[in-house]
Amino acid sequence: MSNVCLHQTKVHAWLSSQNEPDKRLAEAAEAGYWPWESPVFDLLKQFLIEL
Repeated sequence: MSNVCLHQTKVHAWLSSQNEPDKRLAEAAEAGYWPWESPVFDLLKQFLIEL
């Protein structure tokens, strides 16, 4: 199993444990499941801006 598949599996497992387990990744992101303002995401946001 590749790392990408493993990471996707972990995200989907985590999503299934939430109050609304039927949300897809984008829906969960829009619903605020991840704290996008956290400095943890700064490198990711910078990478996406530079694309």
